[in-house]
Amino acid sequence: MKKAAMISNANKCIMKIIIIVAVAAAIFAVSAPAVFAAGDLAAAASDAGDSGSLRLIASSPQKGSTDLQSQNVGIKLYFSGNVTSKSVRKVNEECFEFTYKSGSKTKKLPVKAYFGIKPSENNYILAIVDTAKLKGNMLANNKKYQLSISGDLMSSDGKRLGSDATLGFTTVDQSGSTKIYMLLMVAMIGAMIAMTIYENKRKEKAAAEVAAKGGKVNPYKLAKEKKISVKEAMDLIERDRKRRLKRLGIEGGKDEVSAAAEAEKPRDTKKVKAPRPISAAGSDYKTGRAAIAERRAKAALEKYNKQQAAKKKVSRSGNSSSKNRNKRRK
Repeated sequence: MKKAAMISNANKCIMKIIIIVAVAAAIFAVSAPAVFAAGDLAAAASDAGDSGSLRLIASSPQKGSTDLQSQNVGIKLYFSGNVTSKSVRKVNEECFEFTYKSGSKTKKLPVKAYFGIKPSENNYILAIVDTAKLKGNMLANNKKYQLSISGDLMSSDGKRLGSDATLGFTTVDQSGSTKIYMLLMVAMIGAMIAMTIYENKRKEKAAAEVAAKGGKVNPYKLAKEKKISVKEAMDLIERDRKRRLKRLGIEGGKDEVSAAAEAEKPRDTKKVKAPRPISAAGSDYKTGRAAIAERRAKAALEKYNKQQAAKKKVSRSGNSSSKNRNKRRK
């Protein structure tokens, strides 16, 4: 019994581990680009030194990357000088352009520049692409886009980028992510089916043990032993009872428990076709219930006889009174 409980607990733990791993994998698949982007930010901050001219140090996603998100499109840009000063913000806001090819035409999307707030972020600009006019408010999957930075971009000390900078990106192929999610979903469903099959087998085994015990079974004790609810235990007992009755009614024989009980009876036990009263064997012994029934019948008969005698007495007195009245009238 303890071994079955330990196996049940082990399987539950395995199920929990599978679910946790699946959820963690899904979260990692979604958040991995953001995690690596944080690493790019630290690298850019360490490289942001003054080399004599304003230059683009790094971007996140990196130039030529194929993991640009289709929604909430934001590109982080890191420069070698202070590009967030209020004196240059107005000029720098107009230095970004996001384009893509639609057939033979080149189309543009609005770009909003957000500047770093902290002193340590004065070399940082976040370019947010406005996708409100696109279908589904998102970029197309597995499609090439381009961010252009004007050479007029300048730092607070008057240094300019000089020449235009172009960064090419390709959006994430969502079909690959969908396949990963589908595999995870299939794995979770498979684990749930396996656990369901295991639970059904465990309940069937518990039902077989109930049948082997025979007689009345305490559902509370059974539920505690099998680590199941009281309702499940009652259902097991009821199913076993119906199965026993059906087997006895159809096959006309006895189940294993009844056969075992029959074998344990003393050898001098006699079998009869039908119940018979003890008087049929010549005995005058009366059981307690028979004696009580006989006393009640005798008392009822005596009561009835007294009532009949009283009625006759009243009737006789009435007849004698009527005769006396008739004599007086004569």
